[in-house]
Amino acid sequence: MRAFFYWAMKNSWNLFGAMGVIGTFYFSLAYVPGYVSEITSGNLNVVHESLMDDIQEMVFHEKELTIKDIESFIKGEELKYKVTYPFNPDELLIQVQESFMGNKFIPLEERNKILKNISSIRSNYENEYLNSSDEKGFFEVNYTTIASILASLLGVVLSVFGAVSLKIKNESDKQTEIDIAGDLVINSSGDRAASYYEFEEMVGITLSEAGFEHVNSEGNNDFGVDFSAKSNGSEYFVSVKKYKSLLGMSSLLPFLHTVSESDKNGIFVISSDVTKRVRHTIDEFNKNDSHQKMHLVIGDAKDLIKNQLVSILDKNASNK
Repeated sequence: MRAFFYWAMKNSWNLFGAMGVIGTFYFSLAYVPGYVSEITSGNLNVVHESLMDDIQEMVFHEKELTIKDIESFIKGEELKYKVTYPFNPDELLIQVQESFMGNKFIPLEERNKILKNISSIRSNYENEYLNSSDEKGFFEVNYTTIASILASLLGVVLSVFGAVSLKIKNESDKQTEIDIAGDLVINSSGDRAASYYEFEEMVGITLSEAGFEHVNSEGNNDFGVDFSAKSNGSEYFVSVKKYKSLLGMSSLLPFLHTVSESDKNGIFVISSDVTKRVRHTIDEFNKNDSHQKMHLVIGDAKDLIKNQLVSILDKNASNK
């Protein structure tokens, strides 16, 4: 329980970040579409009630009203509320007609007169216009649906971006922790992995087999130098590390300092891999120093290491 508590405290930032990503993803899919739809529906209701009131008032007072007028009313409300009204003028008039017929406070004769007036207006809604309206409706854009989809997609994209950022940060934190913490635990001997000393001995033999001359064991562990060697007039310091996981800056820096203080090149042999910061540091060292080079050899198999060592000698020979 105590171990879990310390782990939670140590990773609280990442935990809260993960909760934020999950929450953003959930709300984007579960709530945003409904929220956008609710806002749009509210605006449509306002537009519809406004159109119904205006048209009923004009019809009741027997004012002149045409289909073109109704189209203008609809267009004006759409521009005002930035919505797409779902009914055409004929459908709107049908609803106005139904509203009048259901109003029992208006005498029946008056309602019948209004009904005939509305029917007269609807009769001007020609078949040609109906056909063209239907064709346009097929291609009509549903802005509510588009807005919901775009809002949801934006939320999903932000969630994915947050998840990727959190993953990158977590990996960066792990590598930084390795750089600060220092040496990782050395592999214990087993069926598939040689011990550290066996690995070091194998690297020494491989140096000779790859073509290096005067391979000598230094044993200078304080400065990370395990071997010195020569080839084609160039001298090398070799550091050998067998790790369970990534190798960090604390293992590189002593050896890098020793190499930079000498006139020799460096070969850093690591059984697993290195952090991005180690790679960057080695690249920067090689860019800034034209006379000395630091070579990185990664692998735990003899053939793999030998091929990389041979490649180092080939590059050195071609540069001369």
